[in-house]
Amino acid sequence: MTAWWRTSTGCGADAGSDGLERWLRDFLRDVLQRRGLSELLADPEFDPASLLDEPRSFAMNSLDMISMASRAAGSLGLDRTGLSDLLLARRSFQGWLEVMRRSLQADDSQIGFYSSGSTGSPVMTLHTVDHLLTECQAFEQVLNGLDVAPRRLVSTVPSHHIYGFIWSQLLPGVMTLPVYRIHPATSLPTTWVKTLKDGDVLICTPDLWQLLLQLDMKLPDRFIGISSAGALPADIARAIRQRFPRSYLLEVYGSTESAGIAYRLQGGSDYRLLPYWHLQQIQQSWKLHHCQADLEVELQDNLLKTGPETIQLLGRRDATIKINGHNVQLSALAQILEQHTDVVAAAVNTNGTDTQRQLHVFLALNHESQPSTLWCQQFNDWMNARLGNVPPPASVVVGASLPRSSLGKVISWQPESFPRIEGTRLFRSAFTVT
Repeated sequence: MTAWWRTSTGCGADAGSDGLERWLRDFLRDVLQRRGLSELLADPEFDPASLLDEPRSFAMNSLDMISMASRAAGSLGLDRTGLSDLLLARRSFQGWLEVMRRSLQADDSQIGFYSSGSTGSPVMTLHTVDHLLTECQAFEQVLNGLDVAPRRLVSTVPSHHIYGFIWSQLLPGVMTLPVYRIHPATSLPTTWVKTLKDGDVLICTPDLWQLLLQLDMKLPDRFIGISSAGALPADIARAIRQRFPRSYLLEVYGSTESAGIAYRLQGGSDYRLLPYWHLQQIQQSWKLHHCQADLEVELQDNLLKTGPETIQLLGRRDATIKINGHNVQLSALAQILEQHTDVVAAAVNTNGTDTQRQLHVFLALNHESQPSTLWCQQFNDWMNARLGNVPPPASVVVGASLPRSSLGKVISWQPESFPRIEGTRLFRSAFTVT
């Protein structure tokens, strides 16, 4: 089988690009979105490659370039081949492609993926390509066992994310199927659903499935839907299955750390473990052991084992941490902050070790511009009156929206990268300066 980074996409967005070009463009789209420049991606004429060709146009300084190059090098293994420093010398899209191809030619056995960073700094997990190919082979058997013959993979998920990488970069080679790529940020569903056909395997995130349902989109009579990168709400999954009874919806349970773990085809039924996983309960947590590789993963979810190969998902374990001896539930704290009339959404993060852990807050406000010093002081008084025994945050960043990944997940942020609001100690601004 041709290496993933050499394969052609077949059709759709980025047609004619090889796997590496698609990966790098998706990686750069994610960088822009994390920097709050997602509006650029809505322009179908915008090429994310310009981030490397003209970094100063995007206010990228030397440290930003080093950070971006480090993430790319870590993901593709340039640190293993000793070529990572060349990314700083070849600061162009074509320059990066040349360095990356040279590195992958020497060693393409592993690839890294970053977690969303929703509860802390993003952490990279390395996977062997062989492990991910094993997952592809397992899902090939599942798909070929359905009475809808898969004819084409249609991916709406970025290929630098583990979900998108497995289903749009590796699986096409395993199943010898063409891929049609769609960028939801540049094309309305009313446009791209018209290109769908019977036999398509439609790869979406839960948010996009929900949007397709809300917009009452007409999908083919016989398709196979794939949903992963988060739990699909039960009512949405049920509505999809009821509306398209001659199609299939495959819900995949997994994580960045483990890749795919289990799946189900019927709503309300148990998830079936992929055949190479062995599940073991240790006190209140569950651990996965890979039967064919040296891989062990502790799950962040509560499970009920209903059979030798089946499980039920009972939700994530509480994101409760201890700060200065006090138990703090991050999601509950965010909900308290969202009670303020000016706060549209809130996210709470932590950093530091157990003995030096601090809280950091990001607020999406219904303001059109940076709030005043007086507002910050008044909000600080309001917040402190509701925190109780919870230690006050070390920083509060305010902006028009929460920082999100290309999959729409809230991600971590670096408070020091935002300018301090004059006259305050805690508050920093993510609002665009006009």
